[in-house]
Order: sequence, then structure tokens, then C-alpha cells
Amino acid sequence: MADNDIRYRFVLKGSYTPETIPQARLAEYLAALADLYGREDIVHFVGLETSSLAILSRPEAQAEDDVAERVEAAHQDDAPAESRRAFATLSKLIVEDRAESAYIERQGATVLNFPTGEKREQETVYGPFWQRGHLTGTVILLGGKTEVVSVKLQVKEKTITCKAKRAVARDLRDYIWGSPVRVEGNGKWTRDSDGRWNLLEFQISSFDAIDDEPLTTTVARLRAVEGKWKDRPDPLAELESIRNDDDGEH
Repeated sequence: MADNDIRYRFVLKGSYTPETIPQARLAEYLAALADLYGREDIVHFVGLETSSLAILSRPEAQAEDDVAERVEAAHQDDAPAESRRAFATLSKLIVEDRAESAYIERQGATVLNFPTGEKREQETVYGPFWQRGHLTGTVILLGGKTEVVSVKLQVKEKTITCKAKRAVARDLRDYIWGSPVRVEGNGKWTRDSDGRWNLLEFQISSFDAIDDEPLTTTVARLRAVEGKWKDRPDPLAELESIRNDDDGEH
């Protein structure tokens, strides 16, 4: 079987480089990352990068779904206990080392952020709380082995990871990379000291497809509708006249 090319990159900025980090401290980070990723027998250490401190890891293909679920859910209340403990351990190390920022990337896309010392002073002042709401976007990924699976939505420039039961996700798969959908459900929100609202989690309960038919197609379809209105020289002006007459009767 060919090696899986999926790479995870844990980045620690403003603290250490590979040349300055004590070996014992590096071992602590590696141990916490191993706990976070899970599947320790088939997730491999690839190496270090020299930009700041970046630890590269590669899961084998059969472990990729499990690793993705654990990483993306690690900061959530309903994440597996070992994932939450690993997230807490890494967060503690990051704050102790006074890092400017720390995060995990998967193939160049950030999938998990860690609070740093400065951010912790500014973190949540309200919440978290659950609020009924909706999101509109394009389904770009579905995955998971449990009854509740991950659904990734592209919402404008952002990618938001949601959760949905298998029955809902099964229907959503018909819309992957297709027409946008409007998903309904409950969102978990916080507000920081700067007044910014942050969506931590969204649980999809239902959805509706949104018709993204171009305007030209809609106009052509309306023109094809049979009716006497098509014989009028100016149907829009006549409609306006009728409406004005009706207004005068009241």
C-alpha cells in the first residue's frame, strides 16, 4: 500500500526553534501530540521544520479518518476524554512557553487553534451558550464512523466543521460540491472581550437546498409560461396601473 501523503503540522511560533528547544521539552510536545492524534502505532513522526518550531506527523491511510475527527473535536466538550486531556496538556505547555501563536494544520489548512498567554487574557467574557440558527454554504466534506459525523461547509471564505446524524449526512452527500444548502440547527457561541462572536460548534438538525439557478435561466423559464399577459404591449406598466387603481379604492 502506498504511503499516505496527508501531513499534520503542529506550529509553535515565538517560542522555540529546533535548535533551541530542550530535548526534554520536545519530548513533552511529542507525547501530547501522540495522545491527541491517537493510533500511535500508525501515526509517524516525520521531522521538524526550522521556521519557528513545526512538528510534522503523518498518519497511515487507515488512520486518517480517526485522526481528523480527534483533532477537529479536541476543543469541544463532547470530544473523547483522551483528546480533551491532550488538548489541555498542549495548551498548558504553549502558555508556559509564552508562544505567540500555536495551531495544527492539515495539508496547509488550520484545523485546530490553541489559546496562547495573551489570548487567554482576552478570551471568553460571555458564554459559551447554545443558540438556534442557520448557516448557508457548500458541503465540501463528509466523514466519520460514529452515529454523529463531521460535515464541512464552505461559508464564504471560511470552512466550518459541523456535526450531523448519519441520516442527515446521508442526504447531504447529494450536495457535495454542488448547490449551496441552508442548514438549521444549534450553534455553540462565545463572545470575547473585543465583542467578537465566535462559533465553536454547530449541530445540524435539518437542511434545505438553495436554488442557485442563474437569473438569465429564470427569466427564460418565465418567458416560456403561457398566458394572455404576453400579448400586452407593456405588461409591467399595466400591472402598475391595476395596482394604483386598487390602492385608490381603499
